[in-house]
Amino acid sequence: MTGQRDDLYTLAEREGWDIVAAFDDEGKSGGRKRENAEEALRMLRDGEADVLAAYSVDRYSRQGIGEDAEVIRVIDRREAQARRGELPPALAYFAREGIRSDSGSDWRLRFALSSEMAKGERDVMVSRRKASIARLQEAGRFTGRGPAPWGYRSAPNPAGGGRILVVDPTEAADIRAAAQRLIDGESATAVSKAMTRAGVPTPRSPYRLALLKGEPLDGDLARGFWAVPSLIQALSSQSLLGRIARTGRNADPHAARYGSPVLDRDGLPLQAFDPILTLDEHLQLRARFSHGEGRGRQRTRKAARLGSGLVFCGVCDFKVYVVSSQGHAYYRCSAEARGSLAHPGGLRVKADIVEAAITQEYLGAFGRLRAVRYVERDTAPALTEGVAQLTERIQSLSAAIAAPGADVLALAPEIADLQQRRDALLAAPAERTVHREELGGTWADVWASSDVDARRRYLSDTYDHFLLYPADRSPRVSGVLKPSRDEAPEYYTPAPA
Repeated sequence: MTGQRDDLYTLAEREGWDIVAAFDDEGKSGGRKRENAEEALRMLRDGEADVLAAYSVDRYSRQGIGEDAEVIRVIDRREAQARRGELPPALAYFAREGIRSDSGSDWRLRFALSSEMAKGERDVMVSRRKASIARLQEAGRFTGRGPAPWGYRSAPNPAGGGRILVVDPTEAADIRAAAQRLIDGESATAVSKAMTRAGVPTPRSPYRLALLKGEPLDGDLARGFWAVPSLIQALSSQSLLGRIARTGRNADPHAARYGSPVLDRDGLPLQAFDPILTLDEHLQLRARFSHGEGRGRQRTRKAARLGSGLVFCGVCDFKVYVVSSQGHAYYRCSAEARGSLAHPGGLRVKADIVEAAITQEYLGAFGRLRAVRYVERDTAPALTEGVAQLTERIQSLSAAIAAPGADVLALAPEIADLQQRRDALLAAPAERTVHREELGGTWADVWASSDVDARRRYLSDTYDHFLLYPADRSPRVSGVLKPSRDEAPEYYTPAPA
């Protein structure tokens, strides 16, 4: 890079150019728009500079002529302005290829060819890099892309070249403690608050990144704030099982939420490094936080109020919880409790007011309609039962294999066999039918004869969530419906028809 810069400075001196700005893009990929290249072109376009000089076309950009054609357009525009006496003509110069925009009309063709060649070289490099990453993943080695996953450190590979991941005892202890608290039923909010208070660094906090790089750890480095979604995401990672997860285009779309693991030659998840959590613990956490496409992510405890788990703040979009104070129940925005300043002062509304508004909206929209429900029935119950039994056995053996003194060599083949049998069942085509059932009367009739839990089911079957607004907004409560069966049948759950 230094030699290229010196060549350009020598060129400027020989040509008698005054340098008004110099830009370096060292270490930045030419496959994306470079801010410095864009700024240099803007200066040429606006008349702040008259010459755009680069060492070569591929040093300027590798995006291809589709993007780089803007250079030609700017030069042509400056020539038109020069003819009108507005600005002097501009020059684009690429030293290695000897391309000058003042050397005749063929410069456009030469620039276009060089631009496409640069893009082709970049595409080959990207393809090789992806193939290299895939080979490292399949070999169970650390690719070096980004920081080590939470709970691990990068270490030299004792079996040869490259690096591997090893368990970090301190982070592993924090992970196991948090996982156990959640499995025992403690709320994710309480666990995330406790981790923040204890100073547990978040996976991408400045403190942890400096620690991974071996940089000095001064007292000003932030350890991060553990929000509930970030805690759930971290504890749901495949890496905690010692697996490498594929992401992006290479991921299994059916496993996009948790990432699809890299498989070994037998088609089973590759055990790339030592796990921190057992599969049983991992499945329990996933079950705890399983969710559909709606807003809520944490499986809620039994609700005591009509809108529990369904109401969100219309001002800051945080979840609204039911609280009690001096014998009265309120729906209160959780922004302040989560440490957010997005909604100063919060929002608190008496529960009776909120629930009356929810009831009014629901009955106003559906109360006069016939009460029906759609029931999805599995026409292959034996298959479903078989999957459940195999999963239960896998979970049991996974817990046993993690116990002190376990006979790992005897248990591991059995787990692998069970996983293969379960995968074969899961690969079988699903056979389900949907049946419409009359509940008798209208939805107003059914609502009147139902308890709070049943009413909540009717609401959650129909609404994705409700938004609660301050007193100066009318209406105070606004419901957001789920898509209809025709709009999104894969999302749909039984709802009023």
